[in-house]
Amino acid sequence: MPDYRYNLLKKGLDLLKISERTNLDPAGLKNFLEEYKKKRQYNIPEDFLRTVCDYRIEIVASRPCIIAKPFDIKPGRAVLLFYGGGYYRTPDRNDFEYMVQVVRETKSEVWFPLYPLAPEADIAAITEHAVAVYEQLLKSWSPGEIVLQGNSSGGTTCLYLCMKIKHDGEALPYPSRILLLSPAVQMPPSEEQTLKMKELEEKDAVLSVQYCHSIAAILRHPDYDYLSRPFAFDWTGFPPMMVLYGTDEIFCAYLPELRETGKKYHVPMQGHNGKGMFHCWPLFGNFDAAKRARRKMFSFICGIDDGDADFDSDERELDFACVYTARDDVEARMIENLLYENSIACFRKNLNNAGFMTVYGGNSRMGVEIYVRQEDEEEAREVLNFEEPLRDE
Repeated sequence: MPDYRYNLLKKGLDLLKISERTNLDPAGLKNFLEEYKKKRQYNIPEDFLRTVCDYRIEIVASRPCIIAKPFDIKPGRAVLLFYGGGYYRTPDRNDFEYMVQVVRETKSEVWFPLYPLAPEADIAAITEHAVAVYEQLLKSWSPGEIVLQGNSSGGTTCLYLCMKIKHDGEALPYPSRILLLSPAVQMPPSEEQTLKMKELEEKDAVLSVQYCHSIAAILRHPDYDYLSRPFAFDWTGFPPMMVLYGTDEIFCAYLPELRETGKKYHVPMQGHNGKGMFHCWPLFGNFDAAKRARRKMFSFICGIDDGDADFDSDERELDFACVYTARDDVEARMIENLLYENSIACFRKNLNNAGFMTVYGGNSRMGVEIYVRQEDEEEAREVLNFEEPLRDE
């Protein structure tokens, strides 16, 4: 529940009237974005970054990308992090501070691309850039070691990236898992989704329903119209997901259909509802609800099963098979990589306190179970060359 620190922050957002600034029809929003573009700057806080992490700025896919990792620790995975901002805003201090938190709390190497923005970029340019960055990341990391995270519009980009991989014939492997914070799943929203959003709009301090329709019109590219209908797309084979929404944001209207789509296509899905929270609340401040959500997010990035996730029951209802029990995190990664190399989606469940030990001790020796969809069990066992799952006695 909201505490006094959250309530103060919420009042500040209400006074700023952020949602009203872009509550414009497509023509009005286009004019707003053209004016905004003239004063848009990328203010990378390098003095801050060099004191808290080991980082460099490289040109990846023709644009700057910040690549950050912990000091003096070999990263255990890579996180491709797409910040939010409605596809037109540059990253702010909160975005960079969150990037550093991911680096330090999950012992990961984080790739933070400064992707192309509207109005000069459309959805084709944004998605193609995301694919190009992911391709570059795959040259350094195996797919089983890569986690996608997207906040707000960045969450939509993560989903679009997987959709494009499948649309293009799965020429690229999927990452190990995807973390979506307040994602704008479908742009523009359907009529039914729009009605649900309007019921929530009065509570939302950040977003407007009109903006969702207007930005979709500005970003539209005819060759990428399939991206605007994600719930009609085949998600079979997509990696496990964690999705977080605040109950006081309009994007929460996507949640029922998102869960149903995950269930339909056997995509393991965990989640967390921020009761009374606004859009992307874990990125702002240290109030209790934000800290709890970040703990869940960091656990998911590290591959830790969260049995307390608020809506992970769908995963339990689906048919999955344990095909291997690894001795420790190192062996688990080897098995995951082998399965991903053979186009078999998998997810892990840590035994006992394995997840805690992995994050805070570097490598757990408590055991890690590897699961696949039941229809993939026979093929997975052939790949692993085991007739029965190995389990510690």
